[in-house]
Amino acid sequence: QEVQCKLEVDGAVKTLNFGDTVKTRKCETCTCKKFGQVDCMCDDQAHIKCSADEVEKFDKECCKKCVPKPGICRISGDPHYYTFDKVWHHFMGVCKYVLVKTADFEVHGGNNYRNGDTRVSWTKEVFVEYKGVEYNMKLAKVFSVDDVQKIIPYRKAYPDGSVVDVRMVGSRIYFKILKDREELVRVQWDGVHYVRIDVSGEYKDTTQGLCGTWNDNRGDEYTMRDGSLTTDLNEFGNSWKEKDDEFCPDPPPPPHACDDVPEWWNIARAVGSKLNGTDFSSCHSLVDIDGFY
Repeated sequence: QEVQCKLEVDGAVKTLNFGDTVKTRKCETCTCKKFGQVDCMCDDQAHIKCSADEVEKFDKECCKKCVPKPGICRISGDPHYYTFDKVWHHFMGVCKYVLVKTADFEVHGGNNYRNGDTRVSWTKEVFVEYKGVEYNMKLAKVFSVDDVQKIIPYRKAYPDGSVVDVRMVGSRIYFKILKDREELVRVQWDGVHYVRIDVSGEYKDTTQGLCGTWNDNRGDEYTMRDGSLTTDLNEFGNSWKEKDDEFCPDPPPPPHACDDVPEWWNIARAVGSKLNGTDFSSCHSLVDIDGFY
């Protein structure tokens, strides 16, 4: 008996003989195989080539497209912010602030003073707002959903196919939002001070917040909530304060480690200048030294 396959195409059931192929989506072809099995694959689309700064992705029609590699923002220490466009800043506020804002989700961070030192602040919590739900990661890796503590691993599926997935990997919490098996955002939190936020390239040119405007333009990183640009770090940071935290005090002017000991300036310049010297010239094209020198 001749092998036949059945599959639905455009709402109608189609019968294929062994070896027959049919276009089921714009860029997908299905083939009738042995034992009536159907093998569907995205078309080759070799003519679409992505650059070194891009990654391949396939849409719902199986069509290949090139999108920017994920953007990365890091917050660490007391605290040092490294934006998507690779700009360092050291905002010392102790309130709750918007780190990343997109049309689909927001990542916020809360800071505090530690060990009686009011000159610098540290990240104490990270929370993600998605579809009206607040997912919170606090010190000591405590995780909660709308203020109700939950056990990790945690997973929540939404009707639109998106999924929130939270798990421990090594010593860090990994929080992810996925849709169609693609990561929209990934947040790492070590439970002490370190935050890393990876955002899908689909959101390039749309981000706002303390992690900056991800558009390859370092000149507009200090874009405030109202869309205007400032050169004052505290004005920039305070503009992204959470609205329900508006009475939280503004931070003092940013300190510098050498301010208390003026003779350290010459030592710092001498040591820091080595990064720009010939000893490290082979690294200059590979490692961004902004923020270190």
